[in-house]
Amino acid sequence: MNDAGMRTDFASTAELQAHYRGVHDRLWNAPKLGSVNTGENYEKIIADLRLEIKHLEAKLAEQVALNCRIAEISDTRDQDKPVARRIPSIALIKQTVADEYKLRFIELSSHSRFAHVVLPRQVAIYLAFKLTGGSSTTIGAYFGGRDHTTVLHSNKKIEARRKADSEFAALLLRLAEKLTGAADALDR
Repeated sequence: MNDAGMRTDFASTAELQAHYRGVHDRLWNAPKLGSVNTGENYEKIIADLRLEIKHLEAKLAEQVALNCRIAEISDTRDQDKPVARRIPSIALIKQTVADEYKLRFIELSSHSRFAHVVLPRQVAIYLAFKLTGGSSTTIGAYFGGRDHTTVLHSNKKIEARRKADSEFAALLLRLAEKLTGAADALDR
């Protein structure tokens, strides 16, 4: 626990995410709690939960960044292997796309519908689908718990733009090559 009484000792990313979901659910259900006489100040409960969510998001971003660095280290070790191409982790794909579009890693999993976030998220989903061979359900879970149909929609949108826009196609190819080490990664 830190000075504000917030938990800081998590054994794993999964435990951190579970705690975050619990705090988020308490905030979501706070209006219901406020209607019952709990003896506590409703606004203070909301403020405390929002503060804890900000703290947990920062902690989760740190953990994900650490996982990405670990994945990058293992990916660079894979470069010495005589394999035709590496299969990047979804975390590495998200970090690479976030860096390309100058976003924070966590924004790709957010529920933001701003265009400057939506396009990079769709690009990351497209690359994850093409390069990892993961199911649309699994990939959706890595992007803020999105439905598998959202993943399929992103793939369809990005594929259409790739065919229509040669500069965009070159960007996708460059990102795929950076992630896999293979120039023809998107053609498989």
